[in-house]
Amino acid sequence: MAGFVGAGRTRLARALIGASGPDDAVEVTIGGQGRRIRSPAKAIAQGILYVTEDRKREGLFANLPALANTTAAALPMLSRAGVLRGRAERERAGAILAELRLVAHSLDVPVSELSGGNQQKVVLGRALLRAPKVLICDEPTRGVDVGAKDELYGILIRLAAAGVGIIVISSEVKELLMLSHRILVMRDGGVVAELEAAQASEDQILLAATGERASR
Repeated sequence: MAGFVGAGRTRLARALIGASGPDDAVEVTIGGQGRRIRSPAKAIAQGILYVTEDRKREGLFANLPALANTTAAALPMLSRAGVLRGRAERERAGAILAELRLVAHSLDVPVSELSGGNQQKVVLGRALLRAPKVLICDEPTRGVDVGAKDELYGILIRLAAAGVGIIVISSEVKELLMLSHRILVMRDGGVVAELEAAQASEDQILLAATGERASR
């Protein structure tokens, strides 16, 4: 999804996971079945996971280690009779973070001490532990260096190839053109253009986002 700040991209993403209140509840279709998502918990149960654009304020528990941050959404799966199984937690988190190539000397390091790219891997790892059917990534490479961006691109491409439906919201048009099959351009709270990425251009997307017409 492309568009400028205020276009409504994040509001739509939050509506898709039931985080915007009943007035913004929308019906989604997954696997041919329509579902009305009314809360983030129901979204997770249906396999819809959201990676927020503001990982520091909304995506991370800064005072907790990378391990606890990674497993925060999967505690019911890692517990027995209400007691967290520490070994299972460490094994599952370690496996997913190794797959994401997290750079940290220990899973017990405070997540606040990791680089931006590695913090984003922890947030992604949390979503992947729930085996998403649909993964919504809001500005997934914001605040990370070039090397980490390339790694994150590779992760998203591999997930898509494995059958995960991925929605990427990004202000970087080149990023959308590189990652996407289809691009929805939003303006003033609505979708104003739908483009096939293989035939789309940066100019087309920017013109649709601003509401201007191409000069002749």
